[in-house]
Amino acid sequence: MADVKWIKLKVGMFDGMSFKKIKKAKIGGESFRDKLTAVWFELMDFAGKCNHDGAFISPKEIPFTELSDIATMIDRDEEELRLCMAFYINEGMVSVIDDIYMLSSWSDYQNTDGLEKIREKNRIRQARFKEKQKLLQGNVTDNVIVTQGNATEIEEEIDIETDIEKEKKKKRAKKPPKAPKENTHTLFDKLYLNYDFSEALIVKIREWITYKIERKDEYQEQGLKSLLTQIKKNCAKYGENAVCDLIDECMASNWKGIIFERLKGKEIQPQSSNKSYDTDEFFETALRRTARDLVVDKPQAKTAGEDEALRQRAEDLKARLV
Repeated sequence: MADVKWIKLKVGMFDGMSFKKIKKAKIGGESFRDKLTAVWFELMDFAGKCNHDGAFISPKEIPFTELSDIATMIDRDEEELRLCMAFYINEGMVSVIDDIYMLSSWSDYQNTDGLEKIREKNRIRQARFKEKQKLLQGNVTDNVIVTQGNATEIEEEIDIETDIEKEKKKKRAKKPPKAPKENTHTLFDKLYLNYDFSEALIVKIREWITYKIERKDEYQEQGLKSLLTQIKKNCAKYGENAVCDLIDECMASNWKGIIFERLKGKEIQPQSSNKSYDTDEFFETALRRTARDLVVDKPQAKTAGEDEALRQRAEDLKARLV
């Protein structure tokens, strides 16, 4: 059908979200995973044969727009293929553009440059072969022609493989070195300066981060920001000691997260004064000073004595104090 002899499969392809859904897929209460997996590989093989960047188009440039035609080409029942295609399209594994079905991520794991070179080199080989046929003398047998064609094909494929390897080496040489991966500890070092945490609390949060890393459950930046905000809020409400003790409890209990709900009922009680500033005792103390002011003539001083009602109360108090 075309000239591609192989397609590539990506290591770890079964770890992707789509394949995880395939593993759990059921139709009519029965598992459909094996059928979805098998049909997917058959479609990949068919796309390789078509050799049109993942699109199902015949060598005569006629697109396969009907599922019945594709089902025939991969030897599958049409209804069976229809169920599978509905799943692939929903997961974005297959796209339909202008009624043409194509594998969406074909260029991600196939060497499209290499496949294009194969197409070009085969076109050249076929042109050479036809030219040789015209030049061959009548005493040359068909078997010799076929042998020469096969030899040319092998030689061309070796050239293609060499070209592909050279392209790979060029791409590897052009790639910049990868930046060191940012982990939760480096994220914390970048973020904690925005929070007014004590040294003891910073140490305790680092212990919690190490605990999460050991559980293979690291934080992303937004998640860590949310955690630090919760810690700050609960420290204000319950105190740093209570939060540190809670972190220790959560680690000792092998819990996945910090259960701040366990701090309920342990709020910091506001300090209150035993004195009431509206009592006669306080008023009496204040009026003692006012009474002293009334003895001395201070016309310019603004004291409580200038208020008539307060003056009368002060005079009564003076009488009680004598």
